[in-house]
Amino acid sequence: MSSEIKADKWSPASGTSATIGDSGDTYTVPSGVTLDTSSSTLTLPSSVITGQTAITSLADTDKFLVSDASDSGNLKYVEKQYMPSGNFVKTASVDFESGTGANFVELQNCFSDTYDTYMFVIRRYLPEDNGDVLNFRLLTGTNTEVNASNYYYAVRYYEDTGSVGGPTGAAQNKFQISGGVHNGQEQGGLSGVIWITTDKTDNSGNAFKFTGTNGALNANSDHVSQFGSGTFLDTSADVDVTGVKMFCDNQIRKIHMICYGVKE
Repeated sequence: MSSEIKADKWSPASGTSATIGDSGDTYTVPSGVTLDTSSSTLTLPSSVITGQTAITSLADTDKFLVSDASDSGNLKYVEKQYMPSGNFVKTASVDFESGTGANFVELQNCFSDTYDTYMFVIRRYLPEDNGDVLNFRLLTGTNTEVNASNYYYAVRYYEDTGSVGGPTGAAQNKFQISGGVHNGQEQGGLSGVIWITTDKTDNSGNAFKFTGTNGALNANSDHVSQFGSGTFLDTSADVDVTGVKMFCDNQIRKIHMICYGVKE
C-alpha cells in the first residue's frame, strides 16, 4: 500500500461528492502548509463553538472573530478592550430568599482597586419582623467584619403623614440607612440606590463614603422617603474595604442587591 499519494487534483469517481477516510480517522495538516479555502465554501462542525470550554469572564485581550466590512469582508479579530461597553460594570450580586430568615447577608468582594465609585442597588429588603431597620457594616481583607466605632451617618425621612425625622449616629459600630420597614409582602419592603466611593487609588484618602435614597412603607404602612449619607472615618490604607454585611434588628427574610463599578 502506498504511503504517499502525489496528484495535482482529486475528483470524485462519479457525481460531485466524495469522502476522505472513515469515521475515527485523523488527518494532520503539517505546520507551514497553507490550506486555501478563500474562494470556497467551508462548512464547520455544529459543535465548533458548543464543544469548547465556556468562560465566565472576559479579559481585555480576549479576541472576537469579525468580518471587516471596510476591507472586503476579510476576517480579522477585535479585542474585548476595544469593543463598545457601558460605564457600569457589575462586580457582585446576591439574591437571598428564605422562609426561615437569616441574621445577616453579605455581599463579598464587590469593591476593588479597579473602581473608586460604585452604584449599589437594593432591589428589595424585607425584614422577618415588622418595623425592623436596615443596617450594614464593612468587610475587609478575607471578608472580615469591621466592628470599630468609626461609622458616622445622618439619614432623614419624610412620611406621607407629613412627619419628618431620621436616624443619626457618630462614632457608631454600624451604618443605619433606614427607619422601620414593614414586613408584609404586599408592602414591597425597601428599595433604593446608594452611591459609594472607596478612593483606593489614594490610600491616604477616606476608606468609605456613601450617599443614597430609598423608599419603604413603615410598620404603620405609612410611605416613607429617605435620603442620607455616611462616612467610615479612616483611610483606605488602614481599612481596605472589600464588601458589606447587611443586617437588621432580628432577621432578614429577603434581600436582593447588585453592586456596579463606575468607569472613569
